[in-house]
Amino acid sequence: MSAVLHHDLKQDIQRCCRIIMQTQGALADGDAGEPSKIDVITPFNIPPGALSGAGASMQAWGLRANTR
Repeated sequence: MSAVLHHDLKQDIQRCCRIIMQTQGALADGDAGEPSKIDVITPFNIPPGALSGAGASMQAWGLRANTR
């Protein structure tokens, strides 16, 4: 694996539910909100400190942090 997509799943689920409920008439039509920001995480752009305690899981996926 060379990349992981990271996003706010809770925000996306809430938006999806609002859209479905508006379509069914359970909520008044309006702004359902913005989709969450999607970040593409690679071994080259992992934020510093993001791997603390995650070393074993990163190794399990064959990833390693950029230690430049």
